[in-house]
Amino acid sequence: MHIMKKATLGTWLGFNSLDVVIGLGDAREITLLRLEWPSGVIQEISNVPANQTLEVVEPIQLAAVQKPRTEAGTIEVRLTGATARPLGVVASSDLVHWLALELDAQQGNDLSFRDPESPAGPHRFYRVRVP
Repeated sequence: MHIMKKATLGTWLGFNSLDVVIGLGDAREITLLRLEWPSGVIQEISNVPANQTLEVVEPIQLAAVQKPRTEAGTIEVRLTGATARPLGVVASSDLVHWLALELDAQQGNDLSFRDPESPAGPHRFYRVRVP
């Protein structure tokens, strides 16, 4: 496999391309594409067909912040990944039905939000999405 970053000349009001070209020879697919992002997030994509343009966006990962809650129903998490964009949070108790939650604050990699149903049930799942 051959990997090459496409280089372009910078121009006035222009920028260099972020495209990466991967040469596969006569292979028809990449069995496993492993991306290690500068933030430390590792992303793996399986069975990627050859001869295509693939847009890959750095995923966001959540980690609970270990400190006492200041208010019932308030959750605080630390994000890893491409966090410099507007985010939304959704919650579920069954991984089928998702409820959009109200964000209290987003400061750097720390995110605070309210979940009115957080004490209900044994499990609660959260995911971050780009609106």
